[in-house]
Amino acid sequence: MPFCPRCGYQHGDADEFCPSCGTGLTPLRNPAAAVGPTGSPPPGPRSTGLGGTFNYPGPGSSAQAGGFICPNCHHPWLGSQTCGFCGQVWGMPVGIRLSSPGRRLGEFALDTVLMFVTLFVGWVIWAAIVFARGQTPAKQLLSMRVVRLERRAPAGWGWMFLREVLAKGAVGFLVRVFFIGVILDFWLLWDRDNQELWDKIAGTVVVDDPQGQLRPTW
Repeated sequence: MPFCPRCGYQHGDADEFCPSCGTGLTPLRNPAAAVGPTGSPPPGPRSTGLGGTFNYPGPGSSAQAGGFICPNCHHPWLGSQTCGFCGQVWGMPVGIRLSSPGRRLGEFALDTVLMFVTLFVGWVIWAAIVFARGQTPAKQLLSMRVVRLERRAPAGWGWMFLREVLAKGAVGFLVRVFFIGVILDFWLLWDRDNQELWDKIAGTVVVDDPQGQLRPTW
């Protein structure tokens, strides 16, 4: 399932240029080894949540050793869903990278403040609108989006409800009952794809999208 490295459009295997933006689709080459199209998944099993499985270069594999190149920083692909050097998300437009833990913390704090300022009701109405774009109110203000790894596209309304209400809310409440919530809140600090527990369940990552490159999935 190849994707354009610039706009993320899914194209045919034989296409030389992206039907959407016209970008040339000649694969990047590593002098040490041949590589596949920059938007196609590397080999090896990986989980994307809710039973979805895709591929990535596992530890010690030839792909991880230099067969695939990041289309953003041009380093050998050492990550799984994302580049281990720059955080570029595989199969998405160049420049769509993981949000840092610092930005994630800031987004959480801003959402909390907005809940109080809008008496929560205003936040809920705002969220009901921007969920369709893979965002919460704070994520919209900070140009961040939730991306579904299975589709390589922004999460739609239903998937945001699953992540924000069912996974984050219900699971977060349950783990706090057993006094492990604080540990799980900081899961992204040691996860190579900056995923929290609810991201693991929903198969999502949070990315920076300052240019608005990602098309919402309604």
